[in-house]
This record gives sequence, structure tokens and C-alpha cells, in this order.
Amino acid sequence: MSCIFKRLSILCILFCSFHLSAESWIPTAQSTRKQTSLTLDYGAANNNEDTFFHISPNFTYKMNEEFGFSFSLPINGLVNDKQPLQDDSKSGKIRSYDYNEASDYYRVLNYVWYGQYEREAPGKVTYSFYLGDIRDGRIGHGTIVNQYYNNIRYDTYNAGVLADVNTDYIGAQYFSNSIYSRDVNAVRVYIKPLAIGRKLVQFYHWYQENSYDEDDEYEYVDEDEYIGMMQVRGNVLDEAGRKSVIEELGSNKKKKKRPSLPRPVSKYSKMEIEEMDEWYNRLTVGITRAFDSNSPLQYSYSQTGIPNRKENSDTPIVNESGKVSVEGYDIEYRLLNMKYWELTPYLDVNTIKELKNSGGTHYGLMARIGGKDINLVIKPELRKMSKNYLPMYFDTFYEVERFHGTLSSENPMISKLENARNLPTTGGIAGYYNTLLFHFYSYSFEASYEDYSGPNNARVFLASYIPLGSNFTLSFFYTKKGFDASGDAFKIDNGSLGAAELSLPIGPIQIRLQNLRRWTFAENETGFRSFDEQRLLLSSSFAL
Repeated sequence: MSCIFKRLSILCILFCSFHLSAESWIPTAQSTRKQTSLTLDYGAANNNEDTFFHISPNFTYKMNEEFGFSFSLPINGLVNDKQPLQDDSKSGKIRSYDYNEASDYYRVLNYVWYGQYEREAPGKVTYSFYLGDIRDGRIGHGTIVNQYYNNIRYDTYNAGVLADVNTDYIGAQYFSNSIYSRDVNAVRVYIKPLAIGRKLVQFYHWYQENSYDEDDEYEYVDEDEYIGMMQVRGNVLDEAGRKSVIEELGSNKKKKKRPSLPRPVSKYSKMEIEEMDEWYNRLTVGITRAFDSNSPLQYSYSQTGIPNRKENSDTPIVNESGKVSVEGYDIEYRLLNMKYWELTPYLDVNTIKELKNSGGTHYGLMARIGGKDINLVIKPELRKMSKNYLPMYFDTFYEVERFHGTLSSENPMISKLENARNLPTTGGIAGYYNTLLFHFYSYSFEASYEDYSGPNNARVFLASYIPLGSNFTLSFFYTKKGFDASGDAFKIDNGSLGAAELSLPIGPIQIRLQNLRRWTFAENETGFRSFDEQRLLLSSSFAL
């Protein structure tokens, strides 16, 4: 079975296949598009050579395009335990690390959401809130928090928060990796100075036109002007309880249907508002502050050199921790936003506050070619930075890197912050991070590649989603960091993370073959270790 899944994953990569559903990868914003249904997943799972029976009832609800939630109860019961045997090993035993911590009980929550993240609607206030499993967390241009995946471990579960509010003049974004631990948090506040300046000029002209001297107190005002002035009052009743004149005149008019807000089509792009995107709304200046309030530094070790484990927990005992924070300033201007063209240059300047002379400048450009159904988005980014600056500090791997920064089980467990403290504080380096997104109706593909001066600084990301017919889908994502030669990009090791799924309907049942790769804090080993889990599942779903 393991060999079959490995071959399937390789074929997926060779044919540039897919973007994920179910346990595979799907952007957080897209996962909320699932329709109201009651689903039961059941089947076999092979996890670290042990076999489990997997069952997970799921209820998903979606109201229009503005609100929804999804809950499930995943259970893995032991069927066959291979050496080394688990403690109290017996058939039917629930997998030990699934529900041994308080935070694990958040596994029942897939998500609760309202609104759409990063949605702008000129002339309106938009806001969104998402709580649950985050697979593509990002703040601003993604130079500090980017593609954050808060559940890359088998042995723990986080319910994170992603929220924002947007207006024509000011806005804010918020991210937290977990409502339980609240370790990693990020806030970005932005303003649109041209829009604010234009509004101030309009107010100044209005004030000049409506101000008058005492000598002009009895100046004649015609009827139209008088009624126009009364509109400022809004819905106000006089002392006798009567409506204003203008409200009486319009009392018989039918109420207009509230227009639907534009929905983001592709991340980074604002093509959905191209007809309303005025020049003064395109300049954005922002400030970001992201931090880990309990970043590990030193651990407790046994006499054999193995990190000690917290009782009834899947985390190491931390003797010393500290705070790491990244502060950044950004600016962008959409030079073009047309039906088939879009061009937005941006600049980010960031510093890691707790590291000496640690800073980086990101020069980026977002370009779109195509419309809403078929489009190509490219996002090249050049970087100039100090040797001890770590771009995208809070990224896909951070939930493990905050403990085990090298992502290598062969090395001693040194945290990301402690490892960064040992980097040179003088000198500079350069690098790049390029991203490509392609959409063709329901098919999508995303790829990115990062590299900069120095050893083991490369990163690759691939994801795609191919629907074949109404229900038959192929999907995958794969990412790896910390390698040098391009030939090592697809060498599966402790720095690799991914998932692949083949879904095939047979009558009312959906057959799903899955391969997942995640980490655990390994028993009797020097740190975290990644391995594959294969699943053969049957899904029965009922639309409600």
C-alpha cells in the first residue's frame, strides 16, 4: 500500500496535477465554499506502520455566501500494533495522541466563518472572521506571515483565527495560530492616504461653500436647497412625531434589494472590483507586527540526551523561552486594474526586533493576465537582507520549527530563534521568491520557489486541483525547505510536507485514497520526525 501511494504522489508531481479537498490542501478561503451536507468517512489508516480503523462523521452548513461552519469527530481505533508496541496496546484503543491534550478537543471544529478575507468593496465596509484549521494564513504581502499551516502535526490540533476589516480609508488584518495557546499572533493596519486626502479636500470645499457671515443670516435660500439641507437629518422625527418632508415624499418607494458584495477571485488580485477601482483607492500603506510570545530557547534533557516530555502532552519541556517579534512597513499601488490586466508593485521593509542588525527589504510585483474564469497571476519578489534575517519568519513549517528549527531529525533539537541567534550579525545577502498561480475554470495550479545566498536556503511549493467530471478529482500539495541543489527539491525527508488524494465515486459511495505527510514529537528520539500516513476511505454524503 505504501509503495502505491508513493508512486501516486510521484505521478501527481510529474503531471503537475492538483489543489486539495478533504485532508489534502485547499486554501482557507476556498474551504468555506463547501455546501450544506452530512458526511460519514470510514476506512483504514496506516500510521507509522500501525493500522487503525478511521471513522469521522461530519456536518457542514453554508448559508448563502456569507456564513458557514463545519464540525466533525475523527476517531482512529487501533487494529494492528507493530513493534515497538504502544503502552496499553489493545484492539479498539483510540490513538494515544489524538485526544491527550485539552487543545486536541478542538479537532471537532473544522471551521466557523463569516464574510470573505481580503474582500474590498468600494464605498462599503467589509469584514470577515474565520476560526479553525488554517492552511494558507497570510498577512499583507506575505513577507512576514505567509502560507501558515497551523496543523502540520499529527499529535496536536490548533483552531486559529484569521480576520479583517476593510474600508475605503483604513483597514486591519489579524492572525492567531491558536485560540488555546495564542502563541503566534500578527496584526496589520493600513491606510489609503490618497483616498483620505481626497475626502479631506472635499470636506474643505463643502465647508467653504456652506459657511456664512452673520450679515448673510437672512440670505434667501430656494426650496430645492432647503430640502437638500434637510436630507442631512436622516430619519429624524420632529417633536410631534412627524417625519421630515423628504421622508414623507419617499415613504411609498419600494426598498431596494441589498446588492451582493464582490467575492475575491484569486489571492493577490483585485480583479473583482476593476470597474469600481478608482485611482485614489489604489495606494495602500501598512504596518505589521507579528510575534511569538513563547518561543522556545532551551529544553530539559534526560541523561541519554533525549528531550523530556511534558506529562500527558506531546511537547518538550521548555526551560527557557523568549519573545520574537517581526515588525514591517509596506506600500503598494495598483498601476493597472482592468478586465484582463492588472499590475501592482509593492515594497516591504521588515526587521526582527530581537536580533541585532536583522532586517530585509522585499521588492515585489503582482501581475495578472486574463479574466475571472481563465487567468495567470505571477508574483516575482527580490530581497536584500542581513545574514541573520529570516524572510517569511512565520511560514508553513513554523509549528515545528519553533521547537526544531533545522527540520532535521539527525541534528540536536535547536529552536528557530536560537538558531537565528547564531547567524552572523554583519554582512548582507540577496535572494528571490517567485510565485505563480494559474486558474482555468475549476482547475487551479499554484507554484512558488525561494532561494537566497548561503547553504540550504531553498524552498519549493506545488499545489493543484483537477476535477474530472462531477465528483472524480485528483489533488495534491507538496512543500519542502532547507535544501541546496534543485535535484533535492523532491527528495522526501524530514523537511518535506505534503498530501495527495484520489477521489472516485461509485454509486452513492466516494472512494478516497490519501497519503499525508506530517510531524510528531517522537518518543525516545532527539526531536520531531515526519512520516507518511496512508488512508483508504469510503465517504457517504447527503446534501441537506
